[in-house]
Amino acid sequence: MTTHLYTDRQLISPNSKFDSAAILNPPWDHIQPHTLTVILPIKMDSQFSFVALLRPLLHPWTAIDEIVLLCPHSLTSDVRRELQTMFAALSPLDHVDVSLKQLHSSVNVDSALFQAAASALSDWVLILDHRGLHHLPESVHRALLLPPKIDIPWGVDGLYVDDQSTLCTPLGQVRAAVFLRPPFVARSPLISGFIRLSNPTEIWSQFGTFVASERSDSIGGLMLLESSSATSHPSKQELSFHDSLPEWQPQIPIDVENSTVERLPSTPHVNFLILLSTIEDLGDASRLICGLYSNTTYRIKTLITQSRTQETRLNFTSQSCIIEYEILPPGRQLSACSTCDALLAWYFLSHPFTFDVVLTVEDKDTLLDTFISDDGEPFGEATVIQIPRMDLPYSDWMASMTVFEWRNWHKPQVELSIVTKDRPGSLLRLLRSLSRARFFGDMVNLRINVEQDCDKETLGIATNFEWPHGGVYLHHRVIHGGLLPAVVEAWYPKGNDDYGLLLEDDVEVSPLFYAWSKMTLLRYRYGSESDKNPLMFGVSLYQQKHLELPLEGRRPFDPRQMFSAAGISFPATPYLSQVPCSWGAIYFPEHWREFHEYLTLRLTESIAMVEDSVVPNVRSNHWARSWKRFFIELTYLRGYTMLYPNFKDYSSLSTNHLEVGSHVKVRSQEKKDLFLLPLMGLPAAGEASGLLDLPAKALPSMHQLPILNLTGHLSTSENLVLQGKVRRETLFSNMGLNCVDLASPYNAASLVCLSDKS
Repeated sequence: MTTHLYTDRQLISPNSKFDSAAILNPPWDHIQPHTLTVILPIKMDSQFSFVALLRPLLHPWTAIDEIVLLCPHSLTSDVRRELQTMFAALSPLDHVDVSLKQLHSSVNVDSALFQAAASALSDWVLILDHRGLHHLPESVHRALLLPPKIDIPWGVDGLYVDDQSTLCTPLGQVRAAVFLRPPFVARSPLISGFIRLSNPTEIWSQFGTFVASERSDSIGGLMLLESSSATSHPSKQELSFHDSLPEWQPQIPIDVENSTVERLPSTPHVNFLILLSTIEDLGDASRLICGLYSNTTYRIKTLITQSRTQETRLNFTSQSCIIEYEILPPGRQLSACSTCDALLAWYFLSHPFTFDVVLTVEDKDTLLDTFISDDGEPFGEATVIQIPRMDLPYSDWMASMTVFEWRNWHKPQVELSIVTKDRPGSLLRLLRSLSRARFFGDMVNLRINVEQDCDKETLGIATNFEWPHGGVYLHHRVIHGGLLPAVVEAWYPKGNDDYGLLLEDDVEVSPLFYAWSKMTLLRYRYGSESDKNPLMFGVSLYQQKHLELPLEGRRPFDPRQMFSAAGISFPATPYLSQVPCSWGAIYFPEHWREFHEYLTLRLTESIAMVEDSVVPNVRSNHWARSWKRFFIELTYLRGYTMLYPNFKDYSSLSTNHLEVGSHVKVRSQEKKDLFLLPLMGLPAAGEASGLLDLPAKALPSMHQLPILNLTGHLSTSENLVLQGKVRRETLFSNMGLNCVDLASPYNAASLVCLSDKS
């Protein structure tokens, strides 16, 4: 997308006063492409690798024309080789030259920087220090590499003037400076005119004095406060950092007389833009926004694009909080692509930080184009999420997500896979429940697997079903296979971000089943490293109401009561169980591939006779035609577990109607009551979805999840793994197989002590 929002009018002219009216008065513009020379010194004992220093400068959206490397003579050959290697691995960059200038040991580095800048042929110069951009956040990268067209030098480090005022500008919060230190941007003619180089040790302050002498406001530069510089001196007294300074700096006193003070890193904020069309949208999304407010590391900006009011800043009072929001000025409330230009202008002129996450309502006149650049990448490298308007009232669960989960929103790809034969009524009920579900803008493919001898009505329903959320794929077997191959062959992952939700046709799902699926996948597959567990093989939609594997037969199971009796602090917590769910569950790609391999070895009797019991003392050993029997064997040998929900009164994301079929011959009311669960429904207007009825209103950390073995007893991950290891060694050693080596992850051949086939 190409936008033409600004003229060549300058933000600050040499004769302007240093006041907010001059700076806030748009329009303004970036410098032109190929008009910026970057000067970067290479230090012999730098803690940063040369590649790490150079790579942030090589984005195609920058204004860079040339990169000049000031390199010590002893490093020149090594740097040249690294340059050749690096550029050989990159796509060609048009009109960007990288040149080496030798830096002799007798020359002061600061003087060499100015001399190199003065000889630049471009209109603008960016002077860096030996750290390059490595120590600065992404938002500052963009500002320095695609800078605004202003006469006065500006940067992120230096000495403030005594005046404590700050200005909100398109650059962000800025402050007048006596002088600047690298990194800063300046016009080349200004540097060429600076000839007072008699004292190299004070060159930065001398340049500031020179700049101030050329200006009526007598300032030496503008200093962007979003800086991670460790040597800036705000004034000649002790100060505290406030909200006007960058959030990644700690709020600790700084003694300006002590130039060696270090600023300890703190958790960076995550910047959200909530982009909605109407006040009604804001009301529907209020629970989500209020939930985001409760996270102190999140900074929220909310914009309404359509409103009749003349005000531009307002508050919205919801049941949970007061939401501050802004309204696009009436003159800019345009439609279609014109709206994109207006929003882009608002983005630059109103906000001193770039956005990490953009949440927008999915509309027929989409606002997403505002945040898409010419090459199709998200504008500002933000994660852009479009939520259908009808899903906004049920999006409160998203507020519990961590920064890792927001950034990985688009990674997990869930495919729904239905197995059906000759139950048209059951299939229709399942398909209708899927159609009522909320998918929050995600594309989800649907695969319907039909048995060879299914009836015409069932086949007709599958053939004519329309699915608006993705592709529909119909598979019809030509030879009767039975339930085991029908389920196992219903889905196979293409990559490690593919997930299969397996559904037999007598299952029905909650409208919020996908929200639970997405929330758990993001937390335990894409969240923090401490929440990832290679032993977790899937997520169940179904709540366990009974234990099915004890030898004495099924018995009732109440996890909340069990956890409370065991002294677990939060009995309402989800938990991990070794039992795989067959009534609505998501399976992970690595474990499903391993299961395919294990089942192949098992059924071809490569490891044991089919009738042999791999798992001791469980009822599943008698399930001759069940795929679940063999998955239980795998979970036992590996120590694998699946996540289960634990909502009040067994409120579930799926239920089983216990239709007559391969495994059900008699459908008594007693059996139906044993399997049928209440589905979690959509909440009433203004009410919470119920998905956050969890400890601390969020999914627990992995280490907080209780763990149950196959027969429903509390255990630990270590005990389950050890139990499987001992059984593996005993079982396969008795068969004359070598079980000395540890099993390779997700490799069934090595698990059963055969040669590694991978």
